[in-house]
Amino acid sequence: MEFSRIDVSEWLVSDEEAVGANEKDWLRDPIAPAEPANLWLFKPVTVHKNGHSQGGDWAELIAGELARVLTVPSAEIRLASRSGRDGTLSRNVRPSMEWDRHTGAIWMDSVRSIAYRARSSADKSAATSGYTLSAVATSLEGLGAPPQAADPVGAFDAFGVFAGYLVLDALISNRDRHEQNWSVLRHALGTEPARLAAAYDNEGGLGYNLTDEFRERVLAEPSRFAKFVSGGTAWRFDWQGRPLPTLTATAIEAVRMLPSDMSHYWREQVETLDEAIVQAIVDGVPGMSEAARRFAVNLVMANAKGIRDGFRD
Repeated sequence: MEFSRIDVSEWLVSDEEAVGANEKDWLRDPIAPAEPANLWLFKPVTVHKNGHSQGGDWAELIAGELARVLTVPSAEIRLASRSGRDGTLSRNVRPSMEWDRHTGAIWMDSVRSIAYRARSSADKSAATSGYTLSAVATSLEGLGAPPQAADPVGAFDAFGVFAGYLVLDALISNRDRHEQNWSVLRHALGTEPARLAAAYDNEGGLGYNLTDEFRERVLAEPSRFAKFVSGGTAWRFDWQGRPLPTLTATAIEAVRMLPSDMSHYWREQVETLDEAIVQAIVDGVPGMSEAARRFAVNLVMANAKGIRDGFRD
């Protein structure tokens, strides 16, 4: 498979994204109808003052493709450039005007049966009080799967799908699944039950922000690589005094909370994840260094092994 980068310099700016700390614009292809599903969030790559360019664009693309392989409902991702700046396009997870999108922070804050207090996503000092797996599960009771979800995931309840998001996070070492980075869709007329929105903002993994020098050093020393993998912790959740678990342990805990059919499904998706497929996805991404490619593939497969071993314990 081969991926290409499209120029969206002439696309129309529909709105600015208010959530998050980084610059983002909602764009629409001028020839596409003005519908929510035709809006794409353009996120430019972060370039530091020292010239180091982060790989958030290729990381989000790979995450989206892995989500597709795992059947995790996720925003469609394209590589793009705008006015000379590289970045990604992320398709709006709001499928139509009939649906309103509420961030997890807003949704959980409205559920009186859980002890949760919303705060700004820009506050990265610690996890939000009350943002626990059980609180998320309670807040999602009675909600369905995203509209884009294919069967069998389309028949899962919302937390059954959310557990799949955590499996994806564990595989790519994405530590940023805070409550602004998932949403609930609510039907404007109330004629359909609310649903979990497809996953989005999945770029925070795969060592996207590392330098090639660091990647090479870590890959050259198995013990150092193992330490890096184990450093992928779920710090965005409130563990209420428990030691901070790894992302793989968090995914395993969430999957074990599910009914047996859903639990079995996500376990099988990880069990059957083929390294050749992961390699093919990574190899098809333009602009990645060889060190970044090797690091990404090794990281995904190491995390997959960690999840598999964890379920066998």
